[in-house]
Amino acid sequence: MKTRRRAFVGPLGDDIPSIFPIVAGVLLFISTMAYAASLVAEKNSYLEIRKASLGLSYLVTARGQMTKADLKAICEDKLEKYGTNSRVKFLVTLNRECGGYVFDTDPLAPYAVSAAYGYCSNLDDAAIVGSEISARSPVVLNYPVAVPCPEEESPTEGFGMINVIVWR
Repeated sequence: MKTRRRAFVGPLGDDIPSIFPIVAGVLLFISTMAYAASLVAEKNSYLEIRKASLGLSYLVTARGQMTKADLKAICEDKLEKYGTNSRVKFLVTLNRECGGYVFDTDPLAPYAVSAAYGYCSNLDDAAIVGSEISARSPVVLNYPVAVPCPEEESPTEGFGMINVIVWR
């Protein structure tokens, strides 16, 4: 009768099967930490954009009434500098709603520069495309304001809406 002899693999050969779960655990831990870090970075980016939008809103709504000239002066004096320093792109539109506010069903209505009574942005007019802006998940804030109605020299004020749109 022949006896079977087992081959001696050595100390490292006996430990190879137990190395695979250790490596898998380390890879799982590292990938979990990388995923958590990316989530934190994404949230921080959103909060920075939100903070910039609130800062721009504060500057543009400092007064309760607004004309085209007021918006232009605030834009050149404060908004463009603040947007540049915050490293964000922004669009501030001023719409007159003299006949009463009508809720738009078009999701791209706040981005319509051509329909706005006045607007301010740190971009060129050609770079303001509503579909491209909405694809970047912007922060959109709306504020009511008094505007001249029905014409520029009117003694009474009407209802207006300021849209502050900020993205990266």
